[in-house]
Amino acid sequence: MLLPQIFVSGGRKSIVMARRASAMRGCGNVPRYAAFMLLALAFLLPVFDRAQAAFYERKARYVNDAASLLTKQEADALAAKLQAFEDKELIEISVLTVEKFPQTEDGIYTLLEDTYRDWNMGNTETESSSYRRRLQAFITEQNLAKQAQKLSLEEMVQKYAGLAPHERTKGRAVLVIFSKEDRVVRVLNGNGFGLAKGEWRKLYIYHFNPILAHGDMSAAIDLIVDMVMRRSVNMAETAEDFSIDSPGFRKPLDRFPLKRFDRYVNDFAGLLSPAAVAGITSKLTAYEQENGTEISVLTVHSYKDVSSQESWEGFATEIFHRFDIGGKNTASSVNKGVLFVVSDGDRKVRIELGAGYTALYDTIMKQVIDSIVPALHDGNYETGISDGIAQIIAKTRADVSYVEWHKWPIFIGVVVFLSIAAAIRNRMQDYVAIHWLIVGSIGAAIIFICQTIFNILYSLQTRNRQSDPADLNAAYQRLHHHHHHQHGGGDGGGGGGGDSGGGASGSF
Repeated sequence: MLLPQIFVSGGRKSIVMARRASAMRGCGNVPRYAAFMLLALAFLLPVFDRAQAAFYERKARYVNDAASLLTKQEADALAAKLQAFEDKELIEISVLTVEKFPQTEDGIYTLLEDTYRDWNMGNTETESSSYRRRLQAFITEQNLAKQAQKLSLEEMVQKYAGLAPHERTKGRAVLVIFSKEDRVVRVLNGNGFGLAKGEWRKLYIYHFNPILAHGDMSAAIDLIVDMVMRRSVNMAETAEDFSIDSPGFRKPLDRFPLKRFDRYVNDFAGLLSPAAVAGITSKLTAYEQENGTEISVLTVHSYKDVSSQESWEGFATEIFHRFDIGGKNTASSVNKGVLFVVSDGDRKVRIELGAGYTALYDTIMKQVIDSIVPALHDGNYETGISDGIAQIIAKTRADVSYVEWHKWPIFIGVVVFLSIAAAIRNRMQDYVAIHWLIVGSIGAAIIFICQTIFNILYSLQTRNRQSDPADLNAAYQRLHHHHHHQHGGGDGGGGGGGDSGGGASGSF
């Protein structure tokens, strides 16, 4: 009886051990199963996002307001404008509003592509409503009604091909989609614009997104559509300007002038958090109310995106005037405005000063830039910009004079002069006349040197301030040829500034 018990007991132990081994093997497969699930999830996410790109029916050719952002009158007016635009420029533009965009840029782009394709945009068939309208107007104008009754539309086109209005190039169409909840717009143009396809991203950053953020939605839609129309014509002209004889050459797209959407902070590059923008705005508002000094912050990805200026300093001067910083007359000797510009793409920073500041402030602002360059270099833009603003406020509030700034050199100079005078007097006590002659000569020499330095500084100051503010192009040319660069922040520059009061630059 003992053997069977031992056998049974041993059998149970074997079963338990087998179950434990099986469980351990299952645990060993957990990482493998987890990796498989993550891979499957990564594969399915784009599919889910694509599913969000719901199909929107094209109920009208020009305006499909699915998110009800426009009144009927606004939608009708916009449609009439787009119809007139298509009749004149042969470019089809269609507007769609949605409640919300998909969560990713890939999903948004899929929505754009699918909608463009499903709506059959850029179709150039002669039966299109736009072409039929233009051809009908031509028939009426040329008194061809009788012939139109006898000939088909295709025969009319063939017979009067040289006279009838031309059909637009295939793919000359643009789809514009606005998201109500995201307050964002995205644009897709067809392939009928040749090499000029795209460049909408720069318009999103510097124009479309700020317009949507700072304005009424319906008004923003109307303004953005106007800009899309202008850019579409520009793209079409650029495509037609392409020369086969000069491979790779095309006329550059026109730039829209950068606009000042906020008085104090225009963070186009997105370097600041909303909390940082609010804090800086509060500081600058209080400071302007305190003593009337206007300071404005501007960030861009690259100044070449928004300006045709060849130099960083020229761009800062151009923006200073365009933004009317410090008052309408930016070249006035009482202008105390300050523009603080940072470009993360160009890795440059500039403090542009109004004409009310003396040339001494170029040096002061260079020191400010030197102190914030390390933070900007490390990508701590909020710290660098906030510290820069704090120092600019402190320096402009102090209203530093020449004597105050150079008090220690002046003090040392006076001590040296008095020491020399005392030494000469002690050695030449018996020759009082000669003593006073030598001391007077040294004093005259020092006065002459100081007067010369003062005249040089004054001439530099007036040369930077007494230009004709109406002739900006000439000022920019002078700026290009006469910048004097003072190194700061590793690769910075000071002075310059055209019709403003100079300033300082740095690289990080």
